[in-house]
Amino acid sequence: MKTLTFKGYCPSCQLSINSVLMRYNVANELECPSCNLRIYEDGKKLALIHHNRGKNEFALKLTPTFNQGLYYTEADLLYDTYSNGSLLTNKEDLADYIAEIHPKTSRNLLHVLVDSYIAAFYQDKSLEYYYLISDLVGIDISQTMFNTEHKTSIYLFQYLHFVIECYDTNDFEGLENFPMNSSILDIYEQEISNYKEVLEQDIFLQKVALQNLIVTVIKNIYMPTEVTK
Repeated sequence: MKTLTFKGYCPSCQLSINSVLMRYNVANELECPSCNLRIYEDGKKLALIHHNRGKNEFALKLTPTFNQGLYYTEADLLYDTYSNGSLLTNKEDLADYIAEIHPKTSRNLLHVLVDSYIAAFYQDKSLEYYYLISDLVGIDISQTMFNTEHKTSIYLFQYLHFVIECYDTNDFEGLENFPMNSSILDIYEQEISNYKEVLEQDIFLQKVALQNLIVTVIKNIYMPTEVTK
């Protein structure tokens, strides 16, 4: 019987006959964008499957190519970042182990706010769910609440909805069509320009960068004191 090995694709999704490339998250682990399974690869021979799933927070970093497969290993129950020494060499053992992995953990509510807004206002899905998340976060990005004295916030609000439109239509190249003032340019350089070389190679990372940009703009509009800390 051929030993199962990890070559960059989510083992949980592969069990369901789906091929999903795993991506680096902000903790520098590989995480599945579909089911959030987390794997730590030691760069040598082992791919450790964690007991806890990720939070869907991805880094702007390309997934490496695994020319030689890594052996799956179980995580220790008490110390999830360490192997318990057991290898998962066949589909049955792998499936049994993955079945015991904890369900998805809570995501960043600002990311949920963005996704629920796009679902409600661009995809004709639940408005009720968006307003539930909006109420939890204390932010409603569906309408401007600024008076004429807040010109900076109004312009950022216009930029926010321009970027949301780009996100929904996958128009990464169109980002540069908005006339940027100095504050927007600073945000753009922080979230996009610094990673341009990587982003031009990967559509998935473009979506991640667009969502990060949206969240940063939201923070600058509605949570400016947190941004300046």
